[in-house]
Amino acid sequence: MNYKVELEKEHNKYKVLSQKRNELINDFCSLDHTIEELSQLRQAHKELVIAISEVLHKSSELIQKAFYATTHITENHYSDEKI
Repeated sequence: MNYKVELEKEHNKYKVLSQKRNELINDFCSLDHTIEELSQLRQAHKELVIAISEVLHKSSELIQKAFYATTHITENHYSDEKI
């Protein structure tokens, strides 16, 4: 698995979701909404926050796996040299 490529994909998802979240916040701050529209904005924001959280969680897992893989490869490399 190419962790760098996967992390870049997750980072790009994060940037898109964050931009959408910022747009929602700006829209929410506008004072010309009905209660129903504000409720829809609130729900959309909640869904975006959940999506962002999932992307960050996956990124964290990828970083952890990449670190483990790198450490494991390094340890195997050194153990081969000792033999």
